[in-house]
Amino acid sequence: MSVKCEEYRFARLAVLQPDAGHTSAYCFQKTNGRRLSDRLHTHDFYEIMAVLSGGCVQQVNGVSHAMAVGDFVILRPGDSHVFLSQNEDTDLLGLSVEAGEFERLAVCFGWKACGGILPMEGDLPELRTLCGELFLRPEENRLRLLLCLILSRQEAEPTMSPPLRTLFARMNEPENLREGIPAMLRLSGYSHSQLFRIVQRECGMTLNEWVRIQRLERARRDVIMTGQPFEVIAEAVGYQSFSHFNRIFKEKYGVTPAALRKSSHTDTV
Repeated sequence: MSVKCEEYRFARLAVLQPDAGHTSAYCFQKTNGRRLSDRLHTHDFYEIMAVLSGGCVQQVNGVSHAMAVGDFVILRPGDSHVFLSQNEDTDLLGLSVEAGEFERLAVCFGWKACGGILPMEGDLPELRTLCGELFLRPEENRLRLLLCLILSRQEAEPTMSPPLRTLFARMNEPENLREGIPAMLRLSGYSHSQLFRIVQRECGMTLNEWVRIQRLERARRDVIMTGQPFEVIAEAVGYQSFSHFNRIFKEKYGVTPAALRKSSHTDTV
């Protein structure tokens, strides 16, 4: 007898998960030992679950996986899953992300159509600390930071060509990111038209768009994590005009650098 598979939609998560923290593009929850869903379901958004303590058995697309501390799963829109069992002390991080938001950020880290059970690399205590802060105040800029933290610790999807992965890694060096497209051309050895076609094919965006996203993400991290003057941060990532930087930063994140730093410092007190 077939088992009915329900479909969860991002727009209805506030109803399905009333105790979770919600924003326009993110839904965050920490299970804290409660019973995990035993109903087979799929959804129209991406879902990331990381095991912080305990363990569980989860079935994804018909295949059962035993998950222990340090494992996490990325579920894509259309993937079906259900929890088959769990330990009493199981605590999961759950981050649901609207599909467009996830895919815009994923390409910056070399991910394409990613999914499956993967090992979590890095310091779990750091992740637990951030989760604790988010549980108290799940604001969108911090949820986006959590997603970037997870994506940045994983290897790029193998479907991205090795030369492009190497180029993107080199572009994370401050002097190359500040230089922008000329550095991409110099490091890759391609002509502008050749590199434009490759990045468009692999990432679905133009060279200017890719550089802009990388610069703003680096600037956002520096705004949150450092006390550097905003003009210094803008210049370090390649913006000579602070007014231009301030405007496009607000267009992308909905707040100015000054407002973001103020809210971030308030959150961690």
